[in-house]
Amino acid sequence: MIVVYGNYGEMLVNERNGRVIRYTPSDEGSDYADIVRVDLKEFALAYPGETHSHIDIVDIGFWTNTGEYCAPEPIYRATVVRDSEITLEKPTEFRFFTPDGDIFHEFVDPEAGTEVPEQLAMFMEMHNAIRFQPLG
Repeated sequence: MIVVYGNYGEMLVNERNGRVIRYTPSDEGSDYADIVRVDLKEFALAYPGETHSHIDIVDIGFWTNTGEYCAPEPIYRATVVRDSEITLEKPTEFRFFTPDGDIFHEFVDPEAGTEVPEQLAMFMEMHNAIRFQPLG
């Protein structure tokens, strides 16, 4: 089983199909009550070869009981890469990977006037990317 957690509680999720087995709301509310399944396939593509027993709700896509899909938060993935922040000293080329296997190249510049995580999130959204990797 996998635990998906956030400000509004925890969900126990079937690790094979992503279905929510049990939801325990927090004292802050029950905003996750309509989530029925999480996107384990996309999560595995974003973090190849990694195993996770606990996943932050902002790092995984999910479907609600109305069929609406909510994608992972790109700014979260851009800020937290393997549990560490990305810091750059010079413009750096990144590869952005899509679920379809396409790869896009973009330069991220720490002197551009926009924070590095925001630039990465922008490119992730622009290309519908699920993960990125710096080159060099």
